[in-house]
Amino acid sequence: MSQFKFTRFTGDDNAFADGEYLAEVSRIDRKEGPYGESITVEWHIVEPEVDKGRLKWENFNIGSDNEEIREKAQKSFNKFWSQMTDDEDGADFDLQKVLYTEAIIRMKNYQGKDGTMRPYIVHRTRRDKKKLEMPIVLPQKGNKDTSPLPDDEIPF
Repeated sequence: MSQFKFTRFTGDDNAFADGEYLAEVSRIDRKEGPYGESITVEWHIVEPEVDKGRLKWENFNIGSDNEEIREKAQKSFNKFWSQMTDDEDGADFDLQKVLYTEAIIRMKNYQGKDGTMRPYIVHRTRRDKKKLEMPIVLPQKGNKDTSPLPDDEIPF
């Protein structure tokens, strides 16, 4: 019999690179757990090809007994919902509405308390919205040696 030994996977071994991914919401559940009501979102990575088929989860503990955790989770879920839908303020959450919705998700790795890097989704843009967005144009600062200043002074 071969000597096959257990090896623990660390967060770094399964980390995503910082960047943008095309993903689809493959499952969204709202359930009561030992730490209160939570909403779990499962993302199925579509692109880039190297990560195709991988899964990424988001968990929003919206019913936590800890007020600070609950408020942070509710704020995060509202951010998720506003990025994924065009609902007006005060609308009820219909979780099935975002099921199978494609979005560009931006992930960034942050170091956990145990020292491992963990990827977090920091922004989501629905794929249909990505085409409509205008590019951000920053104001340009002129160079006094090469750009003439406009003569727009009004005499009094």
